[in-house]
Amino acid sequence: MSLQTGRMKELKKQLSALQADRYIVILTPSKALQAKGKTAYTFAIPGHIGERGKGYEAADLLKDSVLSILGGRNASGYSVGIKCKSQSYHYATLYNVSLDELHALKANAVQACLVSVVRRNVHREEFFSVVIRFKKTEALGDTTFAQKVAGSYQVKYGEKTQKDLEACIPACGFKDQISGMFVKADRFLDRNCPTSQDRYETFEKLKAASFVPVIIPSKPVNVGDNAFYFELSRELILANAEKAGDKIDHNDIDKRLMNKMLNEKYDADEILEFLVNRLKPKPSEVCDF
Repeated sequence: MSLQTGRMKELKKQLSALQADRYIVILTPSKALQAKGKTAYTFAIPGHIGERGKGYEAADLLKDSVLSILGGRNASGYSVGIKCKSQSYHYATLYNVSLDELHALKANAVQACLVSVVRRNVHREEFFSVVIRFKKTEALGDTTFAQKVAGSYQVKYGEKTQKDLEACIPACGFKDQISGMFVKADRFLDRNCPTSQDRYETFEKLKAASFVPVIIPSKPVNVGDNAFYFELSRELILANAEKAGDKIDHNDIDKRLMNKMLNEKYDADEILEFLVNRLKPKPSEVCDF
């Protein structure tokens, strides 16, 4: 199989899983090129320069002529990344996810539409690019809820940095200049993630509850939803502590969570129940990535 044929095959798999309406292509220089003053830029298909800002359809990117140009830029030291533009879906993009973290995502019933190996370390351990797709809605605040969903993964897995909803995804069929690996669509499937949709609905309910006059309700959302919010808040506290270089003491993290939730007017007994329950062993959940 020729390089061009392999490139088309892998990119076609990736785009079939993402199912975006259009794709913006970003070319990012290697460190060596950056040292020479080169910067990232948006790729334009010759004759269609005016469309580069809104992106190109999958069929346009899969043309031999376009793949040849992108292959040349890739060979000269540029990574090829794509940003999804969709009227139907949001995308949570993770990079440099370890195998243990990938298993943790599966155990939490997260269903990715795309998983690609993007790096191997000196011990031959693999690290992944992961894309999780979920539906857009007509809800007021749709983008905000979606950013919270994506952020709930991004602060815990991979680079542990929250990104834009249209963050770059390494294009399959090209060399990742960060790792030097040829990226493939190792696991790809046209599907949405039900767990992400559940998280979205939780954030939507919490937002709606915040507009309810504070007369009595100490539990603005049901216990299950609050437990998810408590867990997310704890993850954020832990991530901030790690970034600050604090010595991680999980008892201290729990205390910080308790204080934060009490300040937000949640019931003390419910918070304690959550902290006790999270220590109990959970049945493993299987998810086919």
